[in-house]
Amino acid sequence: MAYILATFITALFLFIVVELLAAVLPKSWRPQLILRTLLVLFIGSGLVSDFGVFKKAPPETVATLMEQVRGDKLHWNDLGKAATNWEKNTHRHYEKSCQKYAIQRLGELGPAANDTVPELIELFNKQEDFDSGDGVYKFRSQIAKSLGAIGHPEAIDPLIEMLLKQSLSPEEEYPTRISWHNKDYMEYRGYHNRGIGPQAIMMGLMQMPSEYHEKIYEKLKVIRAEIELSELFNGWSKFEIDRGIYFLEADDESKSIFHKRSSILNAWCLDKTEFENLMDPSYKRPPIRSTVWKKKNGKWTQSVKYYERD
Repeated sequence: MAYILATFITALFLFIVVELLAAVLPKSWRPQLILRTLLVLFIGSGLVSDFGVFKKAPPETVATLMEQVRGDKLHWNDLGKAATNWEKNTHRHYEKSCQKYAIQRLGELGPAANDTVPELIELFNKQEDFDSGDGVYKFRSQIAKSLGAIGHPEAIDPLIEMLLKQSLSPEEEYPTRISWHNKDYMEYRGYHNRGIGPQAIMMGLMQMPSEYHEKIYEKLKVIRAEIELSELFNGWSKFEIDRGIYFLEADDESKSIFHKRSSILNAWCLDKTEFENLMDPSYKRPPIRSTVWKKKNGKWTQSVKYYERD
């Protein structure tokens, strides 16, 4: 609202200035026409910049996506449309949601984004997720998942080292921090168990190509034993590592069907109740219930449809 008011006041101020200048300049110059034309052009350029009128985002390349990940430029919003100053000034934590979009898109490029891995690892180590109080903006967690989707082995050790480091480090409590040592990790509320923290790192590791699974498996067993000795509460980390080990011990068919059903990179989280079922080729997931509304003879009627899924 403040941004709308400021935009209106600026336009009104410019209009008054143009009219005052036109009144004092010689009429032979046709000042009103010239100044009003300039005002229209100025406001028009502002509309293009602020509201994205006629604005087109650049092609999604590794270079342009990394510009947005770093925060150097904003090209796309979280829906993949052109980012605008209007959205930037009216949406909370807009840059963070735009960064998450670019990170996810890099993951979708897979091995084509291999060149970004060193820089993504550096950003992964530096910048945590951000809990705004009304939602979590995933930066480190989304990078973890995208690194797994890219599949470069250089990312394996940094992911596992962060998993161990966070599990063995006491945490200072402050509102924006994601707590790894929270005893409510099994509660399906808030951000707990929802695709962040240790779960995000495991989601990344589980996407790595199968030729690296044995290496990951052995390293996870080692850090799992080390975390077990810690006096800190690490129920969340151990729960996620145990699920990762369960996944890595499975046969190729079970892993394949799990990836098909869960789509880890784009999944919000790994469902805690269906995890083992999703790896069972014989398991049939319940259909999706959908409510359909139709208008007939001026009245709305409701019906229910069920959609089968793999």
